[in-house]
Amino acid sequence: MAAVVAIVLSYLLRISPYEWLAIIFSIGFVLVSELLNTALEHLADFVCQERNPNIKRIKDVAAAAVMLSSITALLVGLIIFIPKLLLWCSLVQLF
Repeated sequence: MAAVVAIVLSYLLRISPYEWLAIIFSIGFVLVSELLNTALEHLADFVCQERNPNIKRIKDVAAAAVMLSSITALLVGLIIFIPKLLLWCSLVQLF
């Protein structure tokens, strides 16, 4: 859902080609992290069906990687969109 919002905002705010690259790479970074996390969790469940604190730690680290990629994507979005949204809001107030 966040990726769709970012793409629509990017289109509406007419961001630059370099900003498009940053947005696309950020979305891809999060999606790839999520896919790798899912694959690692399935592999861990396949290797060890019972509860294991080492497997839990591995899953937690993989989930943290997804969280870090999401935070990074959020920061990229904020850096790109906040100045444009502030400018848009100031222009709307003029009319």
